[in-house]
Amino acid sequence: DEKLAALDHRLFQSLEAEVNRQPDNANALAVGAAMFAWRDDRSRAEEWARRAIVAEPDNWVARYNVACAYAATNKPEMALEHLEYMARHMPRMRRWLLRIAKVDAQLHPLHDRQDYRALMSRIEDELAASP
Repeated sequence: DEKLAALDHRLFQSLEAEVNRQPDNANALAVGAAMFAWRDDRSRAEEWARRAIVAEPDNWVARYNVACAYAATNKPEMALEHLEYMARHMPRMRRWLLRIAKVDAQLHPLHDRQDYRALMSRIEDELAASP
């Protein structure tokens, strides 16, 4: 669809312009990484993902989008590393992470993995044990 392609192009141009203005904008870098992954530009997806985490390692939005980018580029171990980081170091985000990870299509490649299922199960157990 032409309208969707035009919208995608404008969004991508906006992200690139934002990163050019603010090279350490972790959110823009992380969303851009996911977009590069969707476009199958793996090297740029990984480069922007790394930059996002270096810029703001404790930014949960960036961390989650980086996990999605790695899942989309067939790097499940890297995706899980970022989801695991969120589960361990961002306890306030566990409930959100548990809900979104189950339905986010970008993470579907992880759903059959034992390590992903173990992580989700551990988060469920931790949430059940907390007040």
